[in-house]
Amino acid sequence: MLTRSNFILSSAAFIACGTAAAKGRDMKNPDLKLGVISDIHIRRPEDVKVVQDVLAWYRANRVDGVVVAGDVADYGLTWQMEAFCGAWEEAFPAGKIPATGQKVELVYVTGNHEAEIWKKINRPDLYPDLDELKARVFNLHLEREWPRLFGEPYRPAFVKTIRGYPLFCCNHLDHNGPKATAAVKELYAAHAADIPADRPFFHVQHCHPTGTCGWGAAKRKDALTTFLEGYPNLVCLSGDGHEPLDDPKSIWRGGFTSVNTGTLQHVWGPPRPGETQSVKIRNFPQGLLVRVWPDYVHIERRNFRDNARFDPPWEIAVAQA
Repeated sequence: MLTRSNFILSSAAFIACGTAAAKGRDMKNPDLKLGVISDIHIRRPEDVKVVQDVLAWYRANRVDGVVVAGDVADYGLTWQMEAFCGAWEEAFPAGKIPATGQKVELVYVTGNHEAEIWKKINRPDLYPDLDELKARVFNLHLEREWPRLFGEPYRPAFVKTIRGYPLFCCNHLDHNGPKATAAVKELYAAHAADIPADRPFFHVQHCHPTGTCGWGAAKRKDALTTFLEGYPNLVCLSGDGHEPLDDPKSIWRGGFTSVNTGTLQHVWGPPRPGETQSVKIRNFPQGLLVRVWPDYVHIERRNFRDNARFDPPWEIAVAQA
């Protein structure tokens, strides 16, 4: 039987001997293969180029789905979302890999930039007419724009299942506050029968669960994190912090596993000698290639700028019943 304790012990064991789990596996043909990115921050039309390049790389690697953990639109404007969707359609027309016809699922959740950053450009010098600005904000017209762009109704929280593996997804509501916590609890209760007991499943949201990975790792866990700790075979995919993927704080192993998804925009590097402020490193796009089996998750960290990997891969072993 899968329990929290044997999952944690199994995960910890693979810090030292994870290659034993990978040995003999066909890395080109896992049960599930996901591309995972976040924090694209399309501000200008030319910002779409990196999205096109990264999606083309995922297409070449024949992923089953691409997870986008928020902050696609830097100012939360609808045209910025349209630019991303154009890049998606170019890479995966009709949601498929053209050469093979293989279906590729898009799993997107909103971030704080879609939800609220538009208020920062509410300036008379940029948009003298507030109504004109509001008409252009994606998050203010979700009931209309989400179906138009993604072909499905907008829901604050939802489940997508790809090749038998469910992904529990929550759009950005209130930075892991009471709205997000209530939405996640309601989603998990409504889909309790879909939660596997003997294989990994995924949770997707924009902000890292408080007290897990990223810059907020030292913070006290909140109600949402405590709730997710009830699911030891859960792997949370989240962004927001722009932490580089070679930072040891980019993965957390506790009651569940929390993973930083990287950013296609800027990363925060270490301070310069004699300074305390982190340095913003631009043009350093990063993301993940996640391979999944019933007893094992292999996470390859990609440096898209140099077409290279950050080694070693992250490895999660899932105890079987």
